[in-house]
Amino acid sequence: MTSRRSAALPTTWTQAYRFSSENAVAGEYGYTLATDGTRLVVGAPTVASCGVSGTGAAFAYDLDGSQVSTGQRLAAISPSSDLRIGTVVAIDGTWIAVAGPRRAGAGGRPRSEVVVFQR
Repeated sequence: MTSRRSAALPTTWTQAYRFSSENAVAGEYGYTLATDGTRLVVGAPTVASCGVSGTGAAFAYDLDGSQVSTGQRLAAISPSSDLRIGTVVAIDGTWIAVAGPRRAGAGGRPRSEVVVFQR
């Protein structure tokens, strides 16, 4: 395997954006990330939703040059304790999938859940 560095590529990285839980909420904000180049999805699997702790959420941002949209909160419609939505996030164009692997199911056994959003 051979590789070459193109002269057109920059040789240093510079900070373009900064996101923090202050922009949204705590709850392990930044636990997972996904991007499609123009959108960023940030998982926060232990944030509370609708007053229920540990339900989790994700936040979607549009990246446009030096501008960043306010994060849109993505959460389950019927949140339950320990759902942990935002543990896994994925994005493909206008689709965002947000997963939570730890939800108590029948008999107290863990059950996974995936919530899909379309823009």
